[in-house]
Formats: sequence, C-alpha cells, structure tokens
Amino acid sequence: MVTDSIRSEEACRVPCLYPCSSVKSVVNNLPVSRWTLRFCLLGGGVAWLVHLVGAWAIAEFGILGGFSSVHTLILVLSAAMLLAAGAATLVSAHVRRAAGAETHEDTRTVAFCGRLGVVTNAVFTVIIAAQTVPVFYFLDP
Repeated sequence: MVTDSIRSEEACRVPCLYPCSSVKSVVNNLPVSRWTLRFCLLGGGVAWLVHLVGAWAIAEFGILGGFSSVHTLILVLSAAMLLAAGAATLVSAHVRRAAGAETHEDTRTVAFCGRLGVVTNAVFTVIIAAQTVPVFYFLDP
C-alpha cells in the first residue's frame, strides 16, 4: 500500500548501523531466512550450553536427591543435544550450498555464515560427544 512504502522510506532516513539500502536487499534477496542463519550460527553453541548446564543439573541434583536414573537422563540429554548440534551442522551445509558461488555481497555473506556454521557446529558436536564419554566411566548405572 501507499502507507507501507512511505513508512519504509521514512525508516531509511533514520540513521542505522548498516546502510538501509543494503538492509532491504539482504531481507529481499537471501536464499534462506534470517532464522535459518541464526540457527546456523548459534545452534551448536546453544546445544552445547544446554548440554553443559543440563548435565550438571541432572548430575548434581539427581545424585544428591537419590534419583536412580541419572545415567539414563544424561545419556538422553546428550543424544538430544547431539541431534540438535548435528542438525545445525547439516542446515549450515545446506545454507552454504544454497548461497552458491555468486559474487553478490549479500550472497557471499550468507555463504560465509554457512561455512562458519559448518565449522563451529561440527566443533560443538564433537565437544558434546566428548563430554558424554565420562558418563560411561564415572556414573554407575
């Protein structure tokens, strides 16, 4: 509508961190959504954080409270967070492929986010798996 175009033009007159023309092109021309990019960049890290805090809470309060299935709960948590971090890695790989090899600046930015997401999410997946190993040795089932 006319009012929507006027509002968007007025919004571009407001000083912002990025030039408003590039913000418009990023919103309109991305091969993926912003939430997908956020999941690519933050998915593995958030999964690791949830795993770290969740495993601590289960072990701390489960053992102190006399709960007998601490071992099982930590393994379930670890499996769920491994799946989440693995999914973030796969989505990052998809984003990297979806961006292609175009030379447009916005597409290069998306490709970079995809490459960075693949590396960081793979590292967080390995970290979650490594933190799961001691459960087999130090907690008696």
